[in-house]
Amino acid sequence: MTPPGTRVLVTGSTSGIGEAIARRFASEGAHVVVTGRNEERGRAVVEALKLLGSSGSSFIAADLATLEGPAALAIAAEETLGGVDVLVNNAGIYFVDREPITAERFDGMFAVNVRAPHLLFTTLLPRMVERGHGVVVNITSPSAYRGYPGIAAHAASKAALDTLTKCWAAEYGQSGIRIVAVSPGGVVDTDKDVPPAVLGGTGIVAGRPGTGEDISAAVAFVSGPDAGYVHGTTLHVDGGMAGIGSLWETTE
Repeated sequence: MTPPGTRVLVTGSTSGIGEAIARRFASEGAHVVVTGRNEERGRAVVEALKLLGSSGSSFIAADLATLEGPAALAIAAEETLGGVDVLVNNAGIYFVDREPITAERFDGMFAVNVRAPHLLFTTLLPRMVERGHGVVVNITSPSAYRGYPGIAAHAASKAALDTLTKCWAAEYGQSGIRIVAVSPGGVVDTDKDVPPAVLGGTGIVAGRPGTGEDISAAVAFVSGPDAGYVHGTTLHVDGGMAGIGSLWETTE
């Protein structure tokens, strides 16, 4: 469980998995910065967090696709919260390309999925090192570990984020900073355009797709003191996809 008063920045938290993560932290008494591009939706999420008892939560608008956006967000979050104890790099771009991806779409995906987490972390890093503690949770994807058609650029970006997790952990773990990754499987109601093979469901051990609550519980765990010995690894919250794959595959 996250200690009350923990200061958390969750990117891409105006909807979907990010919103579920923000709600989980708020329900445990954390102060959460919600961020995204849609101010109206972001402020509505903050009001919901306050109803959960997180009066210290707030919204900061940010466009992580720009070169300046991630660092500006990190600085604003530190000023708003008085420091950031937990950074959750959840924001990401996902789309299916049936044709070879254009250079513009490729660069845009890597800007949000890889460059933004890097800039957020490196901006927050000095004060985390100064305090001697901090947690970074990178949200990856099954596509980083398995091949699926039409999502090569997305898979490459998430594989890059997974590798950053390991390298950051090796470099900064002895400074008191823990860096881990959580890899969600298909999440119902938030992954409407995800191919059925990725979404899973009855073909996986759990017998159902995941929920935002499944993922947020895992993120809260790896962020908290009970996971203090967890460094540089990926927690697969996917109903069994990473370890076992599809039950249809194993029975054919």
